[in-house]
Amino acid sequence: MRRAVLASLVALWPIAAGAEPQIHGAVTAGGGYRPVAPFDEKGASPFFVQTEVAFVLDPIQRISHGFSLAVPWALADGVVGIMPSYLLFRRPNLAWAHYFRVGYQIVMAPPTEGGSVDLANGVEVGAGLIYYLRAGLGIVVEADADYFAGVDDALVVGAHGGVAIGYEILP
Repeated sequence: MRRAVLASLVALWPIAAGAEPQIHGAVTAGGGYRPVAPFDEKGASPFFVQTEVAFVLDPIQRISHGFSLAVPWALADGVVGIMPSYLLFRRPNLAWAHYFRVGYQIVMAPPTEGGSVDLANGVEVGAGLIYYLRAGLGIVVEADADYFAGVDDALVVGAHGGVAIGYEILP
């Protein structure tokens, strides 16, 4: 009985079924628009740079599940975020990949005079496309939407693009 349960678990594990663990990284830059914001702060959001690292178990030409950790920061006003996300990733051929992610975002603004660091949290959803120039080096574009709840409800819709690097972990 124990042997049958163990064999079933091994068969369900993606690495045993031919999946290849992969690490992906990206550095992107972009901006956004605030259609809904408190205190009449509608308009363009500050230019930002984002670094991201992702881990996926990639069954070839199928949908992969994984997670990512992104750190976006606005260069003009010093706002920094930390965003862990669930990731769906698919690379149907060697040249293209696309992904969808949903995550929780914590944003920290620099302290005001005599105050403390301002914190906000929210949800972000994003969809992206990667075109690989070489095996692991590509160009990435992503569209996303952020919603921050609380006293200052805000919606930010944005896009960013940059360079993506993928690395397959060989057994």
